[in-house]
Amino acid sequence: MQKNLASLFLLICLLLPISGTFAQDADKKADKSTGEDKAGQETASTLSIYHAKERTNKLREQNKQDIHRLRVVVGNYPDDGAQEEFDKILADYKEGVKLAYKSEYIASDKALHANHTAIVNLFAKVAEKYTQRVNEILSKAADALVDAEISNIKETQSPVNERTISRFRMSLQVAYGQLRDAETARKAGRPAASIASYRLAVFHGVHLLTEMASNEDEKSKLKTDYARELADVENQIFESKK
Repeated sequence: MQKNLASLFLLICLLLPISGTFAQDADKKADKSTGEDKAGQETASTLSIYHAKERTNKLREQNKQDIHRLRVVVGNYPDDGAQEEFDKILADYKEGVKLAYKSEYIASDKALHANHTAIVNLFAKVAEKYTQRVNEILSKAADALVDAEISNIKETQSPVNERTISRFRMSLQVAYGQLRDAETARKAGRPAASIASYRLAVFHGVHLLTEMASNEDEKSKLKTDYARELADVENQIFESKK
């Protein structure tokens, strides 16, 4: 009996170091797993801040350019409440940039993204007048072009030759194409591209009307009548000389 107890005691003593080793290994694995989880969280947080910073830098520049364009559009094509909305957009942009200066990139990214959405929404509102005005200009250009074509039919010596009419026709088609591009870009939430296309449509329309004018006085009157639109084409706010 005593011999059996001694043997059992010896076996336990032999197994204890092994069990302790297994326990230590298990503890090390647990510590390693916990460390990896913490490192993963820190890495994810760092990556989130990095991407937020990248988006912030992009939005800061994009919104600044869009705000400048929008300021001109609102000034030249005013709409009810548009100036108040623009002022808020400008104030929100400033706050978003200030957050970036404080290195609060997550908050800045969120603020500037909301700012971009506000820019798109305000432009969509103002764009209705933009579209209306462009359509009026192109409609007058189309009427003038058709009148020129009809004069060729009625008169033997037409003041506008067929080659010139063909060139005018091409210019008008380009203008309407730019108007369609402007509407597509507006619906896609791309105000910069939309404004550029609207302005090209206006430029072609006014230029076409001026070229088809019968005399210098008429040309001068057209430039005066469309002074606001021509200023907008150059990304400037029209200022009346009166």
